[in-house]
Amino acid sequence: MTIAGQEARSWDAGGWDGRWTKTKRETFLDHLSMTGDVASAAAAAGVPVMAAYAKRRREAGFAAAWQMAAAGAYERLEAAIVAQVLGGGSGIDLKTAMLLLAQRPAPVAPPARPRDDRREAAAALLKQLRAQAKRGGTPEPA
Repeated sequence: MTIAGQEARSWDAGGWDGRWTKTKRETFLDHLSMTGDVASAAAAAGVPVMAAYAKRRREAGFAAAWQMAAAGAYERLEAAIVAQVLGGGSGIDLKTAMLLLAQRPAPVAPPARPRDDRREAAAALLKQLRAQAKRGGTPEPA
């Protein structure tokens, strides 16, 4: 099977030992960022395509890096479209490029920051101390 001119690798791809090294990870993500093509990124890194998808499912950090790399590829596509429309482009097929952009996934919002519960905890503690002071006759906290 051929995807974007690259052979899609299976699980038993020659030379694949089942391990993701730092170099393989970086090569895959760099290539994905430049091309937006998962199959060619996997081929460049020497890993099976299915291994890349499996790693994305298993590891949240890799999935986040994948998402950032894919976003970079979409940004490059947008820049190429703008350049071509303004007359300095490289002759990309605008209709196809626009169809690709229409398929761009919506950006995922970053996780919400945890609330700072220190004020709430301090208020609750102060309330408990005041209640204890009333029961025991000790002076109330300030």
